[in-house]
Amino acid sequence: MLLNIRNVLLVVLALCFGGATFAQEVEPGGQPAKELIATWDATVAKAQDLLESGTASTETLDNVRFDLAEQRSAAQALIEEATATVDDIRSQIDALGPAPEEGATEPDEIAQRRTELAAELQTAQVPLLDAQSSRERIDRTLKAIDTQVRTRLSTELIELGPSPLLPENVTGGVRDTINYFDTIRTEVEETLDNEFTRGRVMQRLPVATILCVFGLLVLFGMGARQVLWFQKLLARSDIDPNSAWVGAATNLGRLIVPIVAASTLITGIKTLGIFGPAGDALVAGLPGLAGSIILAYWIGHSLFAPVLAQFRLVDVDDVTAGRCTRLTLILGFVAGLYLLLNAIVQQQQSSASTIAALTFPLIVVGAISLWRLAALVRPVLAKPVADTTEDDAPVPAEPFGLSFLRFFRRATVVIACLTPLLAAIGYGRASKFLLFSTIQTLAVLGGSFVVYMIMTRTLEGFLKRQAGDDPAAAKSSGLWPVLFGFVIACFSLPNLALIWGARRSDLLEVWVWMRDGVNIGGSRVSLSDFIIFLVIFGLGYALTRFLQSLMRGTVLPRTKLDIGGQNAVTTGIGYIGIVLAGLLAITSTGLDLSSLAIVAGALSLGIGFGLQTIVSNFVSGIILLVERPIKQGDWIEVAGFSGYVRDISVRSTSIETFDKATVIVPNQELIAGSVLNWTHGSMSGRVIVPVGVAYGTDPKRVQEILLDIANSHPLVLRRPAPAVLFIGFGADSLDFEIRAHLRDVNYMMSARSDMNFEISKRFAEGEIEIPFAQRDINLRNPEEIANLLRALPKES
Repeated sequence: MLLNIRNVLLVVLALCFGGATFAQEVEPGGQPAKELIATWDATVAKAQDLLESGTASTETLDNVRFDLAEQRSAAQALIEEATATVDDIRSQIDALGPAPEEGATEPDEIAQRRTELAAELQTAQVPLLDAQSSRERIDRTLKAIDTQVRTRLSTELIELGPSPLLPENVTGGVRDTINYFDTIRTEVEETLDNEFTRGRVMQRLPVATILCVFGLLVLFGMGARQVLWFQKLLARSDIDPNSAWVGAATNLGRLIVPIVAASTLITGIKTLGIFGPAGDALVAGLPGLAGSIILAYWIGHSLFAPVLAQFRLVDVDDVTAGRCTRLTLILGFVAGLYLLLNAIVQQQQSSASTIAALTFPLIVVGAISLWRLAALVRPVLAKPVADTTEDDAPVPAEPFGLSFLRFFRRATVVIACLTPLLAAIGYGRASKFLLFSTIQTLAVLGGSFVVYMIMTRTLEGFLKRQAGDDPAAAKSSGLWPVLFGFVIACFSLPNLALIWGARRSDLLEVWVWMRDGVNIGGSRVSLSDFIIFLVIFGLGYALTRFLQSLMRGTVLPRTKLDIGGQNAVTTGIGYIGIVLAGLLAITSTGLDLSSLAIVAGALSLGIGFGLQTIVSNFVSGIILLVERPIKQGDWIEVAGFSGYVRDISVRSTSIETFDKATVIVPNQELIAGSVLNWTHGSMSGRVIVPVGVAYGTDPKRVQEILLDIANSHPLVLRRPAPAVLFIGFGADSLDFEIRAHLRDVNYMMSARSDMNFEISKRFAEGEIEIPFAQRDINLRNPEEIANLLRALPKES
């Protein structure tokens, strides 16, 4: 159940080269169909014999299953090829027209051709039917293999074994351990006593000694001091020691140096060749032990960074960081010892009681370490609390994946408490599966997070150097973090699947399914088709955006089109380019759009009834871009709002009001309703400034002053000339209006304000009164009111 790097590599190789292998096996014109079908039937018969015997190992069944899965793909390819041949013959028969009715005749050439095509059709249907039958048999056999393997695994997990707490089992485990090391000592003595083997060991001793000494020096010398040396080197240079790439280099050094040291040391031990079978089993388990410890060391120091807090990826204090690092290292040591123990017991064929007794201490230590680690990281996974000191303070956004990590932490606590109890009772397989699968899952998640953070921080550092003093550009990493996360997840998911019981054949089955594709509208769409679709559509989309940028920045500014016209052209290019890119991408995948006519008809019916408003807005948006009753930058009034048009999209138009608020208006309302566009034809517009003067003022003098004010304003046009109108006799004043045309109607309010200021100044200088409303109150019965006031009681 433990993580098998070999299986992962095999899966990755299958993902990379599976298509080429498949193409070689089912290449048209290659092996005859009869021979292929005979080979498939032989493999099915072999698998059925293994299933009936019930003695085949899981690995043997997986290998047979892999062969069957590949043969099923070949059968599918043969079915598609034979179906195409049959369809072609049937289309030729249909082209000849319907067969003559009984008693009727047709030309001899047509009758002969019809007979030949009928014979060809019968011949072509034979391999099609045989391939379909073989595929059905292969499918049934695959399901039977999956059922037997899963039943076997579930039975092993719930099987009750010996308890490690029984004294006789503990004594037997200690005795077998002592005997094992005695066996190793005996093997070494026999090797040295034999003259031939002793001479071979002495020949290899210098090389083995050099390798072992070099490995120890690197491990305990350079490995312990590499971070300090690196920091001192940075201190003597001009490089920022807190930069992202420095953190990435430090992390990489923590991984590479121990790997080099452990590999050299283990190679030196193997080169010596002093051990026998028992010792070789111990040496064979050393890479797993070393790999687990090195991986735990790297993950712990990368996540918690007890020495270099500036590179710490988990927000904890220094004391907690040190404890978490030690616990991570203990978990790696426990997992490595379990790998080493598995290698030894498989070679020694130890009894179940010995395995239970030797594994139980590892389970207890691992469970305690898991529980302590989950307790220490609990504050980090706590929900963010809003700042209650301010009513408008927003609640901090929860980081992506935090809910999953919180659930996984709780599950880890439960597993840490449950696994020692299961092992003590005797359910050792279930206990080991839960505990060590959880430890490996933590390793995969932690390592993936470290790699993701190294990539994103390195990208942010690069953008920061490129942006210079622009903080917004330094943070605009775009979709790169999402792409990094997707790639890392693609490599992590197969590992997680293998950890929790999936087999290599299961992953390859998923790949075969993705490679062969699914039927959509009578056409088969595979993963390669999907990738081709994404690549072609992406290239078309990028080319469209480049063309839009070129038109917007280089071509259109040289024309006489205004800003709105330029926006309409670039938007139209975008729509046309995206549609063409989509059609070209769909065509390149080989998808037959005619087979989707029924689906398209149903969708069009649904659009007609349920999406008619959206379609109406879409059509209205196209009309706005083509007819251009309004354009970007226009000042319009619609639906009670007044502001500037900032963007016209296919569904709605964005209007920025004078309060800097954005109003989203559906395009249908702009086409079907009434819209006041102040700047549609030109930027000029009329301003009206009303003013009143007191009765008794000379109207001609007022007219001269107001006309002079209008003519002296810089925005007022000379043609048409401004005018001053005597509107009428108001209740309190003589009413006048200045009516003038401005060069730019966008400055209407400021021009009106300037004129009002000048009117107030000139009227004050000319002693012209601007009246305001005054009201007199007449009481009809003042005597009665006075008597009522006298009758009111006086306050003491």
